[in-house]
Amino acid sequence: MSFDLEPLQNILACPKCRSKLIQDDTRVVCRNADCRLAFEVLDDIPVMLIDEAQQLVQEEWETVLHKLDKPAESNGQP
Repeated sequence: MSFDLEPLQNILACPKCRSKLIQDDTRVVCRNADCRLAFEVLDDIPVMLIDEAQQLVQEEWETVLHKLDKPAESNGQP
């Protein structure tokens, strides 16, 4: 079994900026352009700790969003 963000989309949010998240392979990524945090999924559980998250560079974050065809958010607005 693998982690599926879909049923939790209305519950989970980025712990730093409270924006919505998207799932990308083995991580969950914040959709906020100012935040851009990526949280690893370990043993089918997303590690939603800010200190353990990786902030994606702008280009990598944009690639993730384009790959998943999701509109970006700006300034923390969901």
